[in-house]
Amino acid sequence: MSSLPVSPPPPERTHHPVRVALPEKKPRGRGWIWALILLVVAGAGVWYWRSQAAARQTASAALPGLRTQSVSTGTLEATLRLTGVTAAENYVSLTSPQLRGSRSGQYGRSAASFASGVSTEINVQSNAGKSNAASSGGKSSALIAATSRNGGSSSSSSSSGSSASSGNAPSSASGADGIGSTSAGFNFGGGGGGGFGGEFSLSLLSLAKSGSTVQKDQVVAEFDRQNMMNRVDDYKASVAQTEASYRNLVAQLAVGKKAKLQEIEKAKGLVEKAKLDLKTIPVLSAMDAERMKLAFESAEANYKTVQAQLKMYEAGQLAQIHGAEIELEQGKIELRRTENNAAKMIVKAPIPGLVVVQQTFRGSEFTPIQQGDQLWPGQFFMQVVDTSSMVVNATVNQVDAEKMRIGARTRVRFDAYPNLELPGHVMSVGGIATGGGARQSFVKELPIRIKLEKIDPRVIPDLSVSAEIILSQEENATIAPLAAVYRDEPNGPAYVYVRQSTGWTRREVELGIESYLGVAVRQGLKPGEIVALDRPPETAKS
Repeated sequence: MSSLPVSPPPPERTHHPVRVALPEKKPRGRGWIWALILLVVAGAGVWYWRSQAAARQTASAALPGLRTQSVSTGTLEATLRLTGVTAAENYVSLTSPQLRGSRSGQYGRSAASFASGVSTEINVQSNAGKSNAASSGGKSSALIAATSRNGGSSSSSSSSGSSASSGNAPSSASGADGIGSTSAGFNFGGGGGGGFGGEFSLSLLSLAKSGSTVQKDQVVAEFDRQNMMNRVDDYKASVAQTEASYRNLVAQLAVGKKAKLQEIEKAKGLVEKAKLDLKTIPVLSAMDAERMKLAFESAEANYKTVQAQLKMYEAGQLAQIHGAEIELEQGKIELRRTENNAAKMIVKAPIPGLVVVQQTFRGSEFTPIQQGDQLWPGQFFMQVVDTSSMVVNATVNQVDAEKMRIGARTRVRFDAYPNLELPGHVMSVGGIATGGGARQSFVKELPIRIKLEKIDPRVIPDLSVSAEIILSQEENATIAPLAAVYRDEPNGPAYVYVRQSTGWTRREVELGIESYLGVAVRQGLKPGEIVALDRPPETAKS
């Protein structure tokens, strides 16, 4: 019997669990936890706010009129406030001209009176060897005729004549009053001319408008100078005629000298003739001989006399010529004075700038000077200011003078323009204290000048301003109102009242610089805290 092969039994299978990756599920139920936490926090905040509001309402109910202010942070400046007026740093004051020269009328001599006259008539007397220069009447006819329009009649009498040999030619170098022709320049009523009418009156013919802008050398004022121009023409004519008279005098004196020399030659000839006659004495009688000797002695004496007269005549010539030269030079001086007077009656601007016309007393009030007004010599009537460089003139109390420093920054505000503020700096501080005006005499002030660093076309002189001088500055400072700081004693510790949830707390603070409204707090306060401007009831101390 055949046997079939028997297969081995199958191996025993072991089952292993297979892990299948399933999609991850999001946790559920955690969002409500966060919502609950936020709700609790919000509830706590609402409770705290309501409790603080209740405390504030309680404090406010206790002090309904209490003023408060928050502490801030920023830049604090310690300043000093001054008041003053604007002015130009560069300006020129114009005054009416002081006219010089001889006057006519009550307060001076006529312009013609400076000329004493030039002798042009030479009378040579050959018999006695004398030569007389006749005077022309004490004044130059040229100047008398040229200045006759002035209306000044001569009060000096004509001289009877002058001897050329003695050199007494009349001269007015010392003037009728004996102190020179320029003595008439001392005007006892007006100081330098004008105010009396005539050529020296100062009537404004034209005047630049106040507030107008002028350029350099532009005419800003002109006085009526018609009479002065007529005077210039008169003096030109008189000087020309005096020059002609001077040349005529020199020629006439030269003729007189020639005549003197001829007389000397004639006398010398008579002496020579008498010497020859003396040689005939041996053949003459005793009487004729004596007569010849006497003739010789007489001729010789006459010759010596004529020679001596020549020296005197030459001295007289020099005196007359010198007097005529002085006369001519004096006329030229008066001409130059008159031309200068005419030039000064046209006033030009020495610098470009703004015209500021001054005021004068008219009737019962002060009014601006205007066209047609009569001014006195040296009267201040106009100012030309350079508006490109403006300053402020102010005063500072002597107590604050030690705080002033040259170069300190300033802020300038203008009363006429409330929205205008310009920067500046302290330019100068006076060294001598002056009185405080209407205040007590012991209250002294120092003048101070502030230079404006920027220019505005609206800024003109004499504007009232206020200036804040920055004495010191602190940046990033904790700033508290000055009214919130208290002291029990003048030099005691400073403290403030800070608002807390339970009320007001007194807290000592360390202060820095202060201004008129605020003070820098270096320790004791933080920005944002509320301080009391009025003293509240204390609840706690810290």
